[in-house]
Amino acid sequence: MLRVDGGALSREFFWAAHKVLAEDLVCGSPVFDGCENDKSISNHDELLRTENYVASAKFMLMSFMAIGVLSPGLSKPVFNYIIGSEEIVIPDPLDFPEYEDQIVARIIKNVKPGHHTTNEELFLARAALEKIIGLPRGLLTPTTSAYYYREFSDHMIINTRSQALNVIRDIMQPSSAGEYLRTHPESHMSVCPTLGPSESDGHPHRP
Repeated sequence: MLRVDGGALSREFFWAAHKVLAEDLVCGSPVFDGCENDKSISNHDELLRTENYVASAKFMLMSFMAIGVLSPGLSKPVFNYIIGSEEIVIPDPLDFPEYEDQIVARIIKNVKPGHHTTNEELFLARAALEKIIGLPRGLLTPTTSAYYYREFSDHMIINTRSQALNVIRDIMQPSSAGEYLRTHPESHMSVCPTLGPSESDGHPHRP
């Protein structure tokens, strides 16, 4: 497998490039969205049309091969999806990239015995579920809330970004790096670290 020199200059270059990719707009749109240390891939038509997600995936692979970092702060559900994991871990509501999604997720999760949910909250949650998965009104109950929470989570983290995620997954999976990550899904924290290179104590594993 092709490797790039993993010395200090390479680390500085890749971390600087990751910072630009995370913070700057490309063709007027961000490549990533969400919180700083829990990022998701965005889904914008212009970035799809100009193959910027393809370029981003190739850069992520190069970075992993060079310094063992795939993408700083990438969320675990997105990481699992692009490496082809069969299990997409359902996140905590606070992990959702958009504040409105966090609110809806909390409401759905809290529809359970012993927790008071207002009519306004139920209306908001049911309307969101009806819009994205065709939930018939009135079916969000303490018995079904866990199921609908999982459905909402999958949709918000994966389904709304599926076009861009599939572009990246199609490049990631056939690669040797993708094969390594698929067989080492526990490496998420080391290959998607929240710390910069100057703050990290160790070096992430490489295939």
